[in-house]
Amino acid sequence: MVNRHLDLAAQHVSDAWFPVNDAVLSKIRTGLSQGIYDHDIELLILEIRGDFSLFMYCLKELATQVSSTTTKKTLNPFERLRQAGINQLKAILSDTSRTISVHSFDSLSKTQALRLQQSMLSASVAQVLADTTNLDGEVGFSCGLIRQLGLTLIAWNYPHVYTRALSSLSSSTKNLDVALHKILGFSPALLGIALAREWKLPLEVLIAVGDSSALAQLQGKALSEEDELNIKKAQIAGEALAKFCKIGEALARSNDPEHYPTALTDWNDAESAIKNYLGDNGIAKIQQAVKQNCAHYISKVPDAFNLTLNNNNPQKIESSNYARELLERNSYVKNLPPL
Repeated sequence: MVNRHLDLAAQHVSDAWFPVNDAVLSKIRTGLSQGIYDHDIELLILEIRGDFSLFMYCLKELATQVSSTTTKKTLNPFERLRQAGINQLKAILSDTSRTISVHSFDSLSKTQALRLQQSMLSASVAQVLADTTNLDGEVGFSCGLIRQLGLTLIAWNYPHVYTRALSSLSSSTKNLDVALHKILGFSPALLGIALAREWKLPLEVLIAVGDSSALAQLQGKALSEEDELNIKKAQIAGEALAKFCKIGEALARSNDPEHYPTALTDWNDAESAIKNYLGDNGIAKIQQAVKQNCAHYISKVPDAFNLTLNNNNPQKIESSNYARELLERNSYVKNLPPL
């Protein structure tokens, strides 16, 4: 069944996008003009991955530039950047005639900053857990971000709707995806999946980001034994990556008890899972990965990305929950103007 609301939204957000950190883009453009990355594409990719918007924008643009000479193998996001090479990435990143986003990073709101922070935290957890279990950490990081892409695009392109849905979360309405679906007619998850399909990402990525139809579309087709084996491997990897992403998303929600009533449960579930995979110092490993992945954001807006994960989190959450309960009990609050 065609969801017209989703189709229109996908086109709208693809055009408007969400803001790039100008300092990062400027640094990359200077490096490209000076030939700094000519013999070191890994350095360029390292810079790109540090900006959520820029990384996803490159994937979007590369998907529209697939040529007949491109390998038939469907590549994961990082391999897609590598195969594109310096010249193709330079053409995308140095094109000043095109605006990456109509939105400015300098007008970042509190809820938008939280959205970026939670996206990078989720992706960092998926990266570390994937690396630990002999999966590809780069793919884990990519899946973590793509799962957050729909929410992020909505936060910028439907900011009032996003803020209203976020503020509506309560003991009875706990799921932000559901709250936004009721207002917009489509869910952020479906928006992210629609874009992942459009970009023709590999099966394990589609499964990891929640595309339930990705496997079904292959059923009934005449496949070789090798293809069937590869599909099975992709299914196993995709399901594991989805699990890691969900752990990261729970940890991200726990870091925002002001908005998420499930924060304490999310913290307990995430901490337990991370400890199971990474040992007693697992949270510290996650903290280090987040610090590395968010380095560009931290230098730009240090206050918004001042993220501390430690054993004091349950106390912080309980304190925030108590304040929320007091607010909900106050019958006079509803008589106050919104500001």
